[in-house]
Amino acid sequence: MLAPLYTHVEHLLSPIQRLATLPKDAHHWSQSMSQSHESLRRDNAQLRAQLISTEAKLQQQNQILSDNIQLKALLGIQQPPTARLQIATVIGTNPNAQTPILLLDKGRSAHVRVGQSVIDASGLLGQIIHTTDTTSKLLLLTARDQAVAVHVARTGQRAIVTGTGMPDTLALSYMLKSADIRVGDTLISSGLGGRMAAGYRVGRVSHITRDASARFLQIEVTPAAAMDSGHYALIVQPLLAPTDTAPHTLAPTASRPHAPHS
Repeated sequence: MLAPLYTHVEHLLSPIQRLATLPKDAHHWSQSMSQSHESLRRDNAQLRAQLISTEAKLQQQNQILSDNIQLKALLGIQQPPTARLQIATVIGTNPNAQTPILLLDKGRSAHVRVGQSVIDASGLLGQIIHTTDTTSKLLLLTARDQAVAVHVARTGQRAIVTGTGMPDTLALSYMLKSADIRVGDTLISSGLGGRMAAGYRVGRVSHITRDASARFLQIEVTPAAAMDSGHYALIVQPLLAPTDTAPHTLAPTASRPHAPHS
């Protein structure tokens, strides 16, 4: 007789018992959720760190690939008969666009001398203006005070390319309005005046302005060499190199080449 009664009472008390254990169950659930959230946070942090590490390694691999491409291109340049090519690494830059200078890791101990020309796989970069025993400074062609004698590859017409102070623009000077010059013409260093090595691409004519009131054409030139992105360069060292008594800094009074005669 008592068994059914106990069962009935137990059934009636069951909801009350569940309510009594609810705070404890809620506490356990809260702890479980907190632990799960912390675990997810740690996993997320680990994945983020792995992603950053992977991206860094990928950037390094891309840089190595880019360097290898540059080096292969430099090594593919034919050695001129009258000079040797000394490979150098760019280890510093001057952010001043008016006088852009690259610091190279080769100096007098590697027979680098003031006045030597510097090229990359695409063309003429500029000229060495200062040396120490282990480093040298390269003044880029785009510097406002730079100039190089050139000839137009298509016609042989002589002219002078000057720096503009802009990293991606040169100017072709002293070209008469009657000159045979076209957009796309390639300009080659002529070596006249002895300031720059001959036979290297200087740039390509990109724009021509014909001003009726001006004697000369206004001609913009895109540099052939990578003025602001290369990591390596080749120093053109004449086989009959200057003696060690050569100056360590290019004289600031060095003048531009004179305008060529038509």
